[in-house]
Amino acid sequence: MGEKINDLGITYCLFTEDDFTDVATLYTHIWTNNVELPDDKLLCGSLSLAGSLLRSPLAYVAEKDGVVVGVCLGGLSPHGKQTIVESWRPRLEELIERGNKRVEETGNSTLEGALFGDLREHKLADDFIVNNPDNPYAQAELNLLMLEPALHGKGIGGKLVDGMVRLFKEAGAAGFFLTTDSASNWCFYEHRGMQRIQENPDPNDPGWASYLYGALLA
Repeated sequence: MGEKINDLGITYCLFTEDDFTDVATLYTHIWTNNVELPDDKLLCGSLSLAGSLLRSPLAYVAEKDGVVVGVCLGGLSPHGKQTIVESWRPRLEELIERGNKRVEETGNSTLEGALFGDLREHKLADDFIVNNPDNPYAQAELNLLMLEPALHGKGIGGKLVDGMVRLFKEAGAAGFFLTTDSASNWCFYEHRGMQRIQENPDPNDPGWASYLYGALLA
């Protein structure tokens, strides 16, 4: 942590609460193209981030010139019991209330999906953990990996994953998993040597499926 690498001047350090707005803003650059208003975009990013932080005792960021350009969040779930960071629950509950209010005000189903889609995806991960308490893949979860799009292909995403894998090993996890989908860059995880361990087609959308990828840790 606090390590500065390569000529891009990237520094990797532990996530702090002061990074929250930067990370939420980074989320808006990647996943809120279908949301119109800037305030709604930031609400989407903030709500998703708070939901991920609730289940992520391990968290660090990549910074360039003092601005967060990447983030990696990790969860631990030994024997099917998730480690919850309760300090994030009040903020998440407040953001959920704000999100529900905006959906009620606008009646916008696209906004509803952008606000709450990630929380619903957490349910898929929760089910995998609870139903597989002795599965080594279920002992840890890579909850969130984001990188500023302009910095893709420069090894920064790999460095973020490597750092989280190191933390998983230090915590004693025998393996880890993550959730993604057919519309995301799932090839990155296969390039990293991860295995697709579950595939869940959407019966309402033949072209879309959610995936679980996993890796065992030596």
